[in-house]
Amino acid sequence: MDTTPLRRHRDFRLLYAAQSVSFLGTMLTYVALPYQMYRLTHSSLSVGLLGLAELGPLLLTAFLGGALADAVDRRRMVIATDAALAAGSLMLALLAVGERPPVWAVYATAAFMSGVNGLQRPSLDALLPRLVDKEEIPAAAALAVVRGSIGMIAGPAIGGLLLASLGLAGTYLIDALSYAFSLGCFWLIRAVPPPEGAERPSLAGLREGFRYAGSRQELVGTYVVDFNLAYHPSCVYDARFSCPLTPAENRLPVRIEAGERLPADAAGA
Repeated sequence: MDTTPLRRHRDFRLLYAAQSVSFLGTMLTYVALPYQMYRLTHSSLSVGLLGLAELGPLLLTAFLGGALADAVDRRRMVIATDAALAAGSLMLALLAVGERPPVWAVYATAAFMSGVNGLQRPSLDALLPRLVDKEEIPAAAALAVVRGSIGMIAGPAIGGLLLASLGLAGTYLIDALSYAFSLGCFWLIRAVPPPEGAERPSLAGLREGFRYAGSRQELVGTYVVDFNLAYHPSCVYDARFSCPLTPAENRLPVRIEAGERLPADAAGA
């Protein structure tokens, strides 16, 4: 495995550490949240509706997040949204302290965190091409696959152990602490201002993005795979695992020639 990006770039090491720890923490919540909903309602349907509650806000904010990633300092955007996600985890912990928290509040918090994830993902993904050299992007993508695979295997197992030992509130608090760690890492990364001449977010820009995405077969394929992974009932997925499609800098971190294969992670694998 090529670890050159980790060895050469301090800011990439910080980004990698932040994503590794926060993704692991998020997987704890992905185990705890359905468990909490089932304990409250004893209904599999109610558990399934969590996905529906998260889908709407994610779709709405993802488009806005892509536009903002082109127009604002991406590091600042990631810090702001990470703080909001930490607040969401603390709210879940607070709800878990009560014996019978209102079910609507759990749904609302899950929807809020999903919406914030939609805002964060474009800026988070777009950080990578600014922190490593262009020729190192495939190696960085491969490292992201390793990070995500470890998190998806270890996270749910650790989440089950924590639920059995610390309970729901303790598990959510550990997720909040993982965000505190990632916030510290993001704070130490140098500023990543928008490209020169970047346009301010607008409806016209969003329409242009839709037209561009629809014209690229490889992008449509990644969206379909991503959506299926995110909301297929047999899958557990976190948006921060995927990397590094960018909304700026030619829309992709590397230009795709005819017949050229995308790195596995960039292709949504």
